Amino acid sequence: MRRERPGALTWNCLVRTTALFAAALLMLAPTLSRAELSESSEAKFLAGLRERRLFTLAESYCRRRLADAYVLDRRRTELTVELSRTSLEAALFAKSPERDARFAQASQVLDEELRRKPNSAWRAALLVQRGLVDLIWGERLREEAQT
Repeated sequence: MRRERPGALTWNCLVRTTALFAAALLMLAPTLSRAELSESSEAKFLAGLRERRLFTLAESYCRRRLADAYVLDRRRTELTVELSRTSLEAALFAKSPERDARFAQASQVLDEELRRKPNSAWRAALLVQRGLVDLIWGERLREEAQT
């Protein structure tokens, strides 16, 4: 019988919790229209920029759209999550001093939006992204500690 390290138990618990939360969100999917389920052209555009490692361009696009005075809550949440994803992916390719700042920025963007509208209907999406940022950051730190 294989014994797991204490840290592995915490990691397994975190992965299980994330999977259960994702399954709960998927259960809501039938209530959404097909248009909402398909990825928007804007999301594809931003994913393409990130794929080409044009993180600064993707960040400035999101920040310009967020600066618009009449941004609806849902759209604001989508842009905030995209901005966080951009910072997160940039952190994965950055060197040590910049990497930590990028991870912190990915979290900070989400925290600011959560503080701005604490009772938003889209709070769950922001919290899921916040959890993913912490998960990926922690996993990166764990990998570095092992090497």
